[in-house]
Amino acid sequence: FILCIAFLTAIACKEEPKDYVTLSGKITDKNSDSLVVRTRGYSKLIKVNEDGAFNDTLKVETGTYNIFDGTESTSIYLKNGYDLNITLNTKEFDESIAYSGTGSESSNYLAKQALLRQTAFPPDLFDSDEETFKTKVDEINKSFSELLGSFNNLDSTLLAKETNQINKMPEEILNY
Repeated sequence: FILCIAFLTAIACKEEPKDYVTLSGKITDKNSDSLVVRTRGYSKLIKVNEDGAFNDTLKVETGTYNIFDGTESTSIYLKNGYDLNITLNTKEFDESIAYSGTGSESSNYLAKQALLRQTAFPPDLFDSDEETFKTKVDEINKSFSELLGSFNNLDSTLLAKETNQINKMPEEILNY
């Protein structure tokens, strides 16, 4: 009888994995009263309180999503079971966005990658002679590789996708 009670207690206490993402956060100087989380075939409107706080749950397919605040947008990596908290100041949107909580590493990588994209490609890249052009492309590729290597706990699907994109980048730029 005692063994049965102990067994039933162990089963009852076993936590099932969440089949949704918890997304919460705080926006300073908010641009609107809502956020839109979207990707192809999926869109969810999240209400933002007067003080900039928000909280919602989303059932998603694992992948990269876009968050739009009515003025600016950024990428976020979502997977059911994640518990993400976002903080940002819309006056410095890309520079201030930060993720914390379960699964935050992948979204923080995407935020840093967006910042790198803004500065990695010099305006005179395509005006260079061939030798200089190839050197610059190698430097750009190296900076993206180093960024990816600086994140140790990325979701394996995102890591594989990003590694593939970085490996293809030099050839795609050269073809362009």
